[in-house]
Amino acid sequence: MSSPDGSSTRANDTPLTPPQRVVVVGGNGTVGLGVLEALITSGSNAGGSSGASEFAVHAICRRGGPPRGLPQAAVQDWLQRVTWHACDVQDTPALTRCLAAIEPQAGIIAMGRLQPVNQLLPGRRAAVLRDASEPALCAIEALSAAGATALVYVSGLFPEPPPAPPGIVRRGLDLWLQPQQRAKAAVEARVQAQFGPAASLIIRAGLVCGWNALCGVRIWTPPGTRDPARQRWLRRLVPHAVSAVDIGSACVAFLRGGQSGGIIAGAAILDAGAPDAAPHEPQP
Repeated sequence: MSSPDGSSTRANDTPLTPPQRVVVVGGNGTVGLGVLEALITSGSNAGGSSGASEFAVHAICRRGGPPRGLPQAAVQDWLQRVTWHACDVQDTPALTRCLAAIEPQAGIIAMGRLQPVNQLLPGRRAAVLRDASEPALCAIEALSAAGATALVYVSGLFPEPPPAPPGIVRRGLDLWLQPQQRAKAAVEARVQAQFGPAASLIIRAGLVCGWNALCGVRIWTPPGTRDPARQRWLRRLVPHAVSAVDIGSACVAFLRGGQSGGIIAGAAILDAGAPDAAPHEPQP
C-alpha cells in the first residue's frame, strides 16, 4: 500500500518512512545473512554495496555478530553496516529490553534449526517440533509488543513436495519432514493471527543457497554455494531452490510496498525480488 505522499504503509495506515528500522531475528544464519545483505544494499543503484541503505538494519542472534570465517570483503563492507545485538530470543525479558532499544518498525524472522538425525527418532520428534517453533513464536510476540507494524517470516524447508519418486521414498521423506512442517505451520498461523495477512509476508523457501558454506565445515555445500552458475545447475535438480539474497530481495519488496502480504513460495520468491517486477498477489 502507499500513502498519498508515496511512502509505504501497512494495515493500520501508519507510514513507514525511510530509513525504516528493521530487525532481523536470526541474522547470522544462512538465510539471515542473505536478508541482511539485501537490506543493506537496497539503496545501491547497481545492486552492489556502495549505495546508502534505505533501512536502518539491526540483527539479533545469540552471538551478537556475524559467524566467523566470512570473506573479508563482506566483513569490511556491507556487514559492517548492520547493528548487532546479542540476545537469546527465548529469554523474554532480555528480548523485550533489546527491542525496546531498537524500536523496530518491521521484523524479519529468519531462523530455523534442521535436526536431520533427531527427526528420525520417535523419542526426539517432540523436541524437534518445539525447537523449530518456540523461538519464532517468542519473536512474534515480542515484535508485536515492541510496536512493529510489519513482519516477514521465512518458513519452508520443503513447502511443496520436492522431486522424489512415489512410494517408500516419498513416504519416508514426508515422515522425516513432518516435525518441521508442523512447526512451520504453527508459526505461520501465529504470524497471520498476530499481524494479519496484509501486514505480514510468509516466505516458504525450500532449498536455500547462502553464505554459510564459506564458514566452517561444508556439510551443506550445494545449498551454500553463492556461484550463480552453480545455483542454476542446482535449480535444474531442485526447481524451487532459491538464494538467501533472493529471499532478502522479496523482504525488501514487501517492506517497500511493492509486494503484497500473504504467502509466497517457489518461483514467486524470485519474482517478488526481481527488479521492476509487477506486484505479485500471493496466497491469502
